[in-house]
Amino acid sequence: MARWHCLAVGGLALGCGRPETTPAPLVLLVSFDTTRADALSCYGLGGLPAADTPHSDSLAERGVRFAWAISSSSTTLAAHTAVMSGEDSHRHAVPRNGFPVPPELPLLAERFQADGWRTLASVGSFALERDMGLDRGFDAYVDHANWQAALFGEYEANGRTVTDTALSLVDTRAADEPVFLFVHYYDPHMPWNSAPTHVQERFVDPNYDGPAGGDRAGIEHLTVATLQHTLSTADRAHGQALYRAEVAWADRQLGRLLRGLGARGLLHDSLLVLFSDHGEMFNEEPARPYRHGPDVDLPVVHVPLIVAGSGRFDTPQGHVVDRTVRTLDIGTTVLRALDDSAPPLGTGLDLAQLWAPTPPTKWPIALAEATMPHDALRTDTWPNADLERAAVSDSHVLTRAAWLDHEERLFTRNPVAVPVQAAVPAPLSQALDAFDARMPGVREAALDDQTRSALEALGYIEK
Repeated sequence: MARWHCLAVGGLALGCGRPETTPAPLVLLVSFDTTRADALSCYGLGGLPAADTPHSDSLAERGVRFAWAISSSSTTLAAHTAVMSGEDSHRHAVPRNGFPVPPELPLLAERFQADGWRTLASVGSFALERDMGLDRGFDAYVDHANWQAALFGEYEANGRTVTDTALSLVDTRAADEPVFLFVHYYDPHMPWNSAPTHVQERFVDPNYDGPAGGDRAGIEHLTVATLQHTLSTADRAHGQALYRAEVAWADRQLGRLLRGLGARGLLHDSLLVLFSDHGEMFNEEPARPYRHGPDVDLPVVHVPLIVAGSGRFDTPQGHVVDRTVRTLDIGTTVLRALDDSAPPLGTGLDLAQLWAPTPPTKWPIALAEATMPHDALRTDTWPNADLERAAVSDSHVLTRAAWLDHEERLFTRNPVAVPVQAAVPAPLSQALDAFDARMPGVREAALDDQTRSALEALGYIEK
């Protein structure tokens, strides 16, 4: 028999009183863009100084936290396409931002729409603009890409706006209509200037007066100083503090979103999934600092994933799964929560198997692919053919990159990711061989002038 829970967020109990509207089932997918797993305090990995994410932590306390979720890509559109299709990049054929989703690729929102759900999305970045194709299956998909973006170079929406839009969209539903809602917070992605001053002040040293900053010039200083081995401890700490403030701001917006959904009676019977598309490199790889795209090392592909349910979607409370899992399994997990006989989404698996009393002894190795650097992209075959790929098991990480001197590297799967001088486990080599064997062919970007300008401003393509 399913248990009904109240969702405690920021000290408030949501969904426990009499709702203002008729309760209806809700499936909510929330994406924190560019959020490393160690940026959430509930992960406690020690990679970053103390985070401040109480609303994400509350979800973990009342649900299932996956300690080792791996994204299949280091870029926003490709990684989100994996979540929405249940396929990795070699099957969904989106190599990076600016390459539209193939129109024949089945998507998660289409499944919900076909079953009579109200499908809604509020996204915070031009990287996911509706012209890229992830809007398929959504009754309403607000990408916040309008004339102001072209006029003022504003290619992302602040989390406050994303939350306001999401709640406004929910208010368009019929009172008893089930809702599938996708909300994408872009704030943690650089530049780090979305969080208001009162949030930043919780993290930064008030006495810092150096050149590091949250704008592109300040982050460029962090990058150049790292490459030149002149980065000061104070600069490094300030940069990470600004990043953590952005994640904290996204978490506060998650809290606002949940309070709003609770007031509308939509948390009584709900499945909430929090994830990230990819993380961010700081100083872990000094040759490629303060960016994502060229690497599939753990700081980039190891992301948070939390699943918390109530009512028909009931999940264990405070449960932690230590197995390596894939974010591309989210879609099948959600569909099977509705109907345990539902066909899978793509090649995704049901993650609920891993919190069952007797979980499977075998689980697929997670695969990931880099999307940069620009000068290593191919035009005669799959654009990412020479870029770094990774296979992640429950114990090790194997990376390959034809464009790097160290073509293959083996690491332990832990927060520090220690390089290992040992024979590569055969399953990891075999997994990467199979991944490469099904690499797609040539794909060309489809960019109008506005999309190209947006991706240039966001640092995804070179001018």
